[in-house]
Amino acid sequence: MNEILYKLIHHKSYRMHFLNSDFVKINISKELIPDLLTIDKEQLIASSERVANKLLFGDHQGGRGLKSIFNDTLTAWELQNQRNCMELIFDFLESSEFEKYQEVPFTDSGSVICIEQAFYEFINLNHWNKSNPLEGLVRNEFLINTFKTLSTCKTPNFYLDPSFIKKNKNCFYSVQIYEYKLNGNTIEQIPHYILYASTKNKLISGEISALIADILYYENSNPIDKMGGLVKKYKVSINEYLNTCKKLKDMGILGND
Repeated sequence: MNEILYKLIHHKSYRMHFLNSDFVKINISKELIPDLLTIDKEQLIASSERVANKLLFGDHQGGRGLKSIFNDTLTAWELQNQRNCMELIFDFLESSEFEKYQEVPFTDSGSVICIEQAFYEFINLNHWNKSNPLEGLVRNEFLINTFKTLSTCKTPNFYLDPSFIKKNKNCFYSVQIYEYKLNGNTIEQIPHYILYASTKNKLISGEISALIADILYYENSNPIDKMGGLVKKYKVSINEYLNTCKKLKDMGILGND
């Protein structure tokens, strides 16, 4: 019964079948129907709207909503689709990506992810994949806000996907390549690297060179082999390479080397 009540509040299509008394489509047994019919339908709709509003706008206890975390993404989605983003939130609540989010019951705690990643995966799968110039918008907001959390919480209670977030002895970090760059009101195809890092002292985010991206990518490689390969690849001097590594160490980003 608890799972049915959860779906009635969180899953719009499930709720609509229930409100239309179409119990066969939502696989509700005949034994449960009399109890379910005592549910106040107006209260059910109001409860579902409260859940969606809390997810979108946050709450008075300081919880941030998706509107705060993904403001640019939601604005762009509304402009592109000519729909209110609340429709997107109802779709997200019903998605498998939301089910991996930590506050959802009936899920395996080993697969728990943060709300930022859940929403990114939902948008990436259903709306903007990596071939879409707007994918970089939602990926950047996902990562910058996740690293804001990591900068204040060094032992997160959610799964850190290693395809996005890496950890060394000094910090959490991520190096992402983006194919498109926002230039004013236009999007141009300009491949570039962005570093996100949460060190002991601060949150770091910004564009980096391909050399720095590779120094971090090959962080756990043999130091001599790595230096020789990258010096040759980027046509820099050994001193320039070592100075770059020192700067990364001084910033609290580079763990080895």
